[in-house]
Amino acid sequence: MAGHYTRFTKVISIVKDLGMKESEMVKTINILFKKNGILHANEIRMGIGIPDIMVGINTPEDHKSIIDYYALKIYYLIINNNIRSVSEAIEKSLLTKRHLLRCIHLLSNSEIIKVVNDSISVEGRIDEKIGVNVSIEAKIKNWKEGLLQAQRYLTFSDYSYLAMPEENFHLVEIDLFEDIGIGLLKITDDFLYEIVPPRKSTICDPLFKYISISSMLDKIEDSYQSSLSDSHFLSVL
Repeated sequence: MAGHYTRFTKVISIVKDLGMKESEMVKTINILFKKNGILHANEIRMGIGIPDIMVGINTPEDHKSIIDYYALKIYYLIINNNIRSVSEAIEKSLLTKRHLLRCIHLLSNSEIIKVVNDSISVEGRIDEKIGVNVSIEAKIKNWKEGLLQAQRYLTFSDYSYLAMPEENFHLVEIDLFEDIGIGLLKITDDFLYEIVPPRKSTICDPLFKYISISSMLDKIEDSYQSSLSDSHFLSVL
């Protein structure tokens, strides 16, 4: 395999023991990302899976954080049907009136829409510039399970990776990753190598992607987020 890799700042405290825990490997990747100003958070719960790490690239600072699926559905209902009133939204939605009003209230509080009496006005599109998200699953040995998990993440991620330590890389069938389009990362004592670049997901649901990015940002402290620079991760972007 060609020596295609992305170089990061050297990390001294890499755990090389074969009995290392996945949490220790995730911690190592966190150190690499933090030193390189890469926006990321751990364990983003998405129902269909929980990526160990999620990376955000070109995520706007004014991202409106919404993690309620039905609220986003109502937003798109309003946008796609040019709805101008709450009563019209109630008429065209399949949700109960109580549930819909709760979604309207959430969107209004987030300043995504403005509600005055019965009228609704959209304050701006929230889906035009949300950046790119990348999911990473970390495994010590069980690469097949990790590959299956990484595949599931494509339903809410632009790209998905499996990361493994150098010591166990001989276990991996690299050609399978190339065929499926899942990226493969190898951790050594000096670098985080991109052995297989991922292909962009063709099944990523925009609503689930929006929720995953919102969940990621909700986990990042404001002081840390404001100090981050644009990511230079991923050769495919």
